[in-house]
Amino acid sequence: PASPVIEPTLDSCCQRELESEIKGNAFRRVLRRHDVVAERERRRRHLVDATGFQGCRCSYDPEQDGGEYAALNALRAATQRQMIGDTIGEAYCGFIVAPSTETDGKEHKSGEENDNNSDSDDEFDYLLDEDLGGQNEELQMIEEQRRAELEMDMLEREIELQHGYGTHRQMHPTRSLKVAGLSRGVRDPPPFVALHLFDSQSDASASLDLYLEELALQFRGTKFIRSDGHMTLALESSLAQKVLPRGRPDLPA
Repeated sequence: PASPVIEPTLDSCCQRELESEIKGNAFRRVLRRHDVVAERERRRRHLVDATGFQGCRCSYDPEQDGGEYAALNALRAATQRQMIGDTIGEAYCGFIVAPSTETDGKEHKSGEENDNNSDSDDEFDYLLDEDLGGQNEELQMIEEQRRAELEMDMLEREIELQHGYGTHRQMHPTRSLKVAGLSRGVRDPPPFVALHLFDSQSDASASLDLYLEELALQFRGTKFIRSDGHMTLALESSLAQKVLPRGRPDLPA
């Protein structure tokens, strides 16, 4: 809506008060339009709890989707053990290295210089205590608006995760092609999809899935999906023949 016209014949104090009220009303309209609490309540009614995350019912079935296959579980456990071993090794190496006395002396001297610098800044402390008047209210409004924008960004990120964007999830073989938007009649198909049809006994498939999990964190606008390749090709053979490229059957899915 257009900004109301302030009567120029009003006193300056009345004009400032009216301007502040107009800004406040505009800010409250923005907050109502992007009400995070109300949006969360609307979304909460359609959520289902799964292992480690929440998913929207429109893109996740708690009775069929989710889980991990044997090769991926084994590779993930081995990777975690290696990371723990590397961390312990680095901590041990850092423990046996004796600190340099020369370095300690420099650090001590640097600490004294920082103390001196902090003492010399005391003469400017009065600037922090100065009453800013109307500017303080404007800064407060800017901070509140920025806080609302950050909360909205967090809500959008949460909604993206609930709908499978920016994360790599396992889907049931009868649903993977549909969730990827490859079936007819899919409402609002995802614009970008990375679909991995894995071999549950293949180390190469497991390694690729770990890489896709890291990649999903970088590409938040892409939906990453994995599903059992052999089961998908068997249960959705007619659809798979239409939408999937022909590959070599002797390679992992």
